[in-house]
Amino acid sequence: MPRFVPWPLKPQSCTSFILLPLTFLFTGIICQEDLPPYEDPRTILQGTAEGSYFFTQTQNSIQVRMTIRNGYDETLEGEASLSGAGTITLLKDTSIHRTFAWAVSTMVGSPQYNPATRILTLDPGEEIQFVYTWNYMDDSGNDVRQSVFVYRSDAGCTLRVISHPETFLLSNRIKIFESLADMTIPEREFQICHISTWIDPRVCSPVFPATACSTP
Repeated sequence: MPRFVPWPLKPQSCTSFILLPLTFLFTGIICQEDLPPYEDPRTILQGTAEGSYFFTQTQNSIQVRMTIRNGYDETLEGEASLSGAGTITLLKDTSIHRTFAWAVSTMVGSPQYNPATRILTLDPGEEIQFVYTWNYMDDSGNDVRQSVFVYRSDAGCTLRVISHPETFLLSNRIKIFESLADMTIPEREFQICHISTWIDPRVCSPVFPATACSTP
């Protein structure tokens, strides 16, 4: 089960911390030092999520990145769940949405996770990140590039069109450790447009989402 490993490591004569689903269980010999104030383990993990539009020669998609951080001053270690779900919802019409899963396969970077034992270790301040790439299809099988986005001509290139921006809402929840409850990540709005296709800069002037999506 998840446990707190004192950080920095203290002598064996000091208190050790074992994290149970709802409370702390203290074992071992108590040192002369005062014990740190109690903190509910369900609040020590902090999460954020954001959506971005990626437009390159090889990529034209929406990426959702979720970051989970150990905000406690102790190392967290235990059996991991690393499972949850997210939803991308069109703000002006909530019937249009995309639901997806968070899992070990969507985790990126180099976290201290052992897939053989399913043990995850998070040092103080350490982060783990999850990434989901959306291909614009909603839960009904509709392509929002065709059913939602409204396009305008690109004055700099007749070979492509650029949509007016649309606002979406991100909602996410995830369970990091088996013996801790699901985390609900604060909802966040993000605005994107869609550029129809990448054109070789030798043919047309290059276009970038940051400027293209802000043009009326």
